[in-house]
Amino acid sequence: MRTISTVAAQLNARNQAQTQARPLPCLLAMSDPVRLPDPASRLSRLPHGYALIRRSSTLSQGRRLRTACRDARVLFFWAGTAREALRLHADGLHLKDNAATRGRQARIWRYRRPRALLIAAAHSPRAIRACAVAGVDAVLVSPVFSTNSHPGAPFIGITRFRLWAREASVAVYALGGLSPTTAHRLISTRCVGLAGIDWVLDISTP
Repeated sequence: MRTISTVAAQLNARNQAQTQARPLPCLLAMSDPVRLPDPASRLSRLPHGYALIRRSSTLSQGRRLRTACRDARVLFFWAGTAREALRLHADGLHLKDNAATRGRQARIWRYRRPRALLIAAAHSPRAIRACAVAGVDAVLVSPVFSTNSHPGAPFIGITRFRLWAREASVAVYALGGLSPTTAHRLISTRCVGLAGIDWVLDISTP
């Protein structure tokens, strides 16, 4: 965790100034209903000012986690609809890579919360460009490396990711297969931070 956090901070400090985005956290912790159903137990071990993205949860669970995030001074992002995120008073909204709904959700969020952060998932240069048109602050590009959750599945690789991040007109996070070794390989890229779940799972509970 310490190595990944250090690399993320270096990337953020060096590359965020090259984008037009508002200040962005350097680490995004992804939750998962199967692998990490209760991320609240690990929030106290996340550095202050970082962010947690909650996926596949009920609104009641989201409210409890939002409170836990604020107590731990960790930003709370909701992965769902804009209206759900508004009801939860989330710090930010995370959109899936869905061209059919992305633009509409982005417009609702921007209208109601113009200063709040908006991020989205992207798996190709075309999706990155579409996210930029939708007005997101950053995209989570994945999977950059081979992942434990999908062994043997295709991944982007460092060469293509470096090119995609350099050509993107929006801030880029690297997601997928992050470890101390793979994180160091991202130092030469223009991403503004790292996102993942494996390194969160490695954090011991208090």
